[in-house]
Amino acid sequence: FAGLVEIITFINMMVTITAELTSIGSLFKDFVGSVNYPIILIVGFLTTIYTSYGGLQISIITDQFQALTSIALIAFLASYVIANFPADLPPDFGKYGP
Repeated sequence: FAGLVEIITFINMMVTITAELTSIGSLFKDFVGSVNYPIILIVGFLTTIYTSYGGLQISIITDQFQALTSIALIAFLASYVIANFPADLPPDFGKYGP
């Protein structure tokens, strides 16, 4: 049973890592207009290096940094929407009929 859990965990981790690296490559391709595999290889290599060097602790620190950055972005976007949302909505706002 333990071997099956290890295999399923390994497959799950590989799918997650592949999805993350593919999305980074796609963003790079869409915004820069270049091929996506060099950035995938660079990000994968750098991630492997700093995780191998720092271990679990550096991975947790990276996750905390990403969480704080995400919270700051959400707060900025929420304040922007609150500041720029029109006070008066159109009279037909919310009608679903013709």
